[in-house]
Amino acid sequence: MTQRTMFWKITSILVIINLIGCTSLQSIDAPPNKLHEQIRHENIIRAGDKVNIITETQKEHKFVVTAINDDEIHGKDVTVPIDSIVSVQKHEFSSNKTIFTGIGTVMLIVAALPVIAVAALAL
Repeated sequence: MTQRTMFWKITSILVIINLIGCTSLQSIDAPPNKLHEQIRHENIIRAGDKVNIITETQKEHKFVVTAINDDEIHGKDVTVPIDSIVSVQKHEFSSNKTIFTGIGTVMLIVAALPVIAVAALAL
């Protein structure tokens, strides 16, 4: 394996780790009645959001929201009545995580370069 190939493999792995660190699951904490009101009137959930919803029957629904109205949240092949929702979690982009993971990735790459160079010379 050449030094260049090893560098790109390590860089690819670190970039994947960086991308994973860009999102987080955010709970929307509120009692069910307040949660229903927030969903209907405060646009806390929008089309395109990736959500985990738990209903009063304790059934978990994981999907990307395709539409929402005053009564239901729709995803591909799933419809959840708003009045049955007891818990909502949204996947959200985290700029702080992205920045710090990016800085950490660059630092790892810079720190790994001398090790890769020595390993390549030893081969």
